[in-house]
Amino acid sequence: MTPLTHATGALALLVLAACAPTTIVDDGGNALVNGDFVAGTENACGANTRQNLVGQNASVLNTAILPDNNRTIYPDVVENSRYDVGRLTIRVDATGTITSVACG
Repeated sequence: MTPLTHATGALALLVLAACAPTTIVDDGGNALVNGDFVAGTENACGANTRQNLVGQNASVLNTAILPDNNRTIYPDVVENSRYDVGRLTIRVDATGTITSVACG
């Protein structure tokens, strides 16, 4: 490949990255994508039916039935900030207690 081919490929990647949607999530778990509100996103992952996990020890996650698209975030874990409306996100505090169950 020539240097020009590499430069063209890099430029194409930059253009595609600039087109990626910008997502902001409000306190209610609703998504704002490129300035457009996405209604009904607050329970797209089924978080509402799993609120009983909040306050329990994270060890219950070993036997809990969770969707394939899920993640558990512990205090010392670096999290991917990419918002995925269909992903179940479970947050655990330093004592091992589940503090929140939400989509994202």
